[in-house]
Amino acid sequence: MNEADALDIVQYAVWTVLTASAPVVLVAMAVGIGIAL
Repeated sequence: MNEADALDIVQYAVWTVLTASAPVVLVAMAVGIGIAL
């Protein structure tokens, strides 16, 4: 494994975490805004 492979793995991991957590974050934001209003 060279540096490019490691960077690809890190980038893929970050992208996976973001896409997996995005719906939960959006729902939490919507609920928070709804409560604030």
